[in-house]
Amino acid sequence: MTGFQLAWITLSRRRFQTVFAVIGVAAACIASDLLVTFVRTQTSDLQQLESDYDLIVGPKSSGPELLLGGLKLEEPRSGLIPFALVRYLDRRTELNHRLPIYIAGETKGDPVIGVDSFYWSRPEGFESPKITAGRVWESTDEMVVGLHTADRLGIKPGDLVELEIEPAVSEPTDLSWQSTFKVTGIADHRNPAFDRCFILPIEGAW
Repeated sequence: MTGFQLAWITLSRRRFQTVFAVIGVAAACIASDLLVTFVRTQTSDLQQLESDYDLIVGPKSSGPELLLGGLKLEEPRSGLIPFALVRYLDRRTELNHRLPIYIAGETKGDPVIGVDSFYWSRPEGFESPKITAGRVWESTDEMVVGLHTADRLGIKPGDLVELEIEPAVSEPTDLSWQSTFKVTGIADHRNPAFDRCFILPIEGAW
């Protein structure tokens, strides 16, 4: 799997009150300066998100609708962002909080995503997912399961679950991969999209 399978990341800068969509991320950002176009959008969907997200970084050419679909895990994973962009933003911007979400693929009818520790402990004013049973993973062979997925499949903390993951992007070099993870917790996001997910440490999802 390559860094180009990082589908989207969200970033918050608490001093901004307006939601922006980044719709012009140039491929040149891998090797040179980050080139972006900020477009202020006024759609009702973005207005509903403004309490949660101040800045959304997404695919280059597909526009705000695809970004919003990505936030709901509804869109096909295409037109993706280079992983180098994440490193660039870490080095060149002053972020109060960042939330990378890597969409690895699908298994058992639900998405498989990779996240880091920021996913579970968001700053004041941002609602964090709640672990309703068990705990957050501590190693790359562990995972948390969204509430709806756990209910549908009868999964509980302590179970060993084998995932056969179909990659998010169909390319000749992308192959399905299979691994067994120990379920450490069940997460309630109060968001149907993310409650239907297998949630891995980002290092374990690459």
